[in-house]
Amino acid sequence: MLTEQQDQIIKNASTNQREYDDNVKCFLTFGHLFNHNPLACMSQTYCIHGKPALNADAMVGIVRKWIDPATGQKVCAMMKAETLTPQYDDQGNVNPNTVGVRYVAMRTDELMISKQYGFDAPVHTWTFTLQDAMLRNNHKNRTWKEMPLIMCGKRAATALCRIAFPDVVGTANSPDELAEQMLQDSDEVERIAYASNGERIPYDLKKKSNVSQPPAPQPAPQSEQPAPQPAPQPAPITTKFHLRDFTNITTVLEELASEDIDIDNAVQALEHYADGLSPMKMDEFHFRRFFYPIMFSPLRLILKEGRLSGFTKEGLKDVDTDSLAAMFDAFYGTCYDKKRDGDLEGYCVNVITWSNSPWFSELAHHTQKLLSKDLISESKQELIIYTMTQDDNLFSQSTYEEIMNTLPSLD
Repeated sequence: MLTEQQDQIIKNASTNQREYDDNVKCFLTFGHLFNHNPLACMSQTYCIHGKPALNADAMVGIVRKWIDPATGQKVCAMMKAETLTPQYDDQGNVNPNTVGVRYVAMRTDELMISKQYGFDAPVHTWTFTLQDAMLRNNHKNRTWKEMPLIMCGKRAATALCRIAFPDVVGTANSPDELAEQMLQDSDEVERIAYASNGERIPYDLKKKSNVSQPPAPQPAPQSEQPAPQPAPQPAPITTKFHLRDFTNITTVLEELASEDIDIDNAVQALEHYADGLSPMKMDEFHFRRFFYPIMFSPLRLILKEGRLSGFTKEGLKDVDTDSLAAMFDAFYGTCYDKKRDGDLEGYCVNVITWSNSPWFSELAHHTQKLLSKDLISESKQELIIYTMTQDDNLFSQSTYEEIMNTLPSLD
């Protein structure tokens, strides 16, 4: 059972109810292996479809230091990893049986019994090779292509821990093992494998999982972009703007603060695009032009360093588009689509274009906050963003209001 303090720690570290439920399951399953420390347990566990998994490196570390409460002695006398030496044939082809990792371990209790009765203590080994991966059809997976020895080592380690130390780890699986067993989405399996190995997830894999896809829009033409304007220009809005108070810089800063947006970054970005005009002298006309694409958008973190040559692929050539795309994902809930965007730079250009629309900016950010509280589903959020980014809807106040009327309140 959870103590009140443990429960509160898990709640504080969880962003929504589903994550909280998963973290509780992991803690109840593996918490004793981490001295009942919720944060330590959460950092080394993963829950897939309600089934907890334990990171391979954590499994090895736990086995190596685990003390038998009955005897007060360490259970593991020795555990080490050995990398196999690859062998090649006359044509230079590597023998997959010689590419891999072997884990070797001995148990303290077995050593003591062997000394008492005068026989050799058993040495437990498990070898996992590229041939084993090929038999399981894993060798085609991206993680296995990019880091075969790391993956072989993880599989050898977890198998040995389960076989030689079941009293410590039971039948625990590592996240990548469990993902292969339970998930059909190959990209999701890859994401989990990268994350559980402490590797940065390649951007093209950072797409949301378990989301029903809406009809895909036609890919954006990749023709040369027109010369950039001094700043993004939103389409004219004839009705009185009512979403934010743009009376002066004071009211604008209050609007940013209400969204927990760093005011200094936003003002620095604005100054680079104000053409010498002081923000103190700006009025509603200026802020309707600059607020969403320059101050509200995560692009402000790039623009605060200086003005770009344009909001095109060429203008983004010196920008870390991987990081920028990740910021767009987190803020708006948008997602890279190869067919629509072409490449990562194309995705960033598209989101920058969309961010000129106050209706897109407000609606996308609002649905992202609703999703974080489990008030809407990922599939509904994705459908809303797809709808709002269509050319006919991007600057449509009526479409915005129609969608907003279907959404729950954040309160």
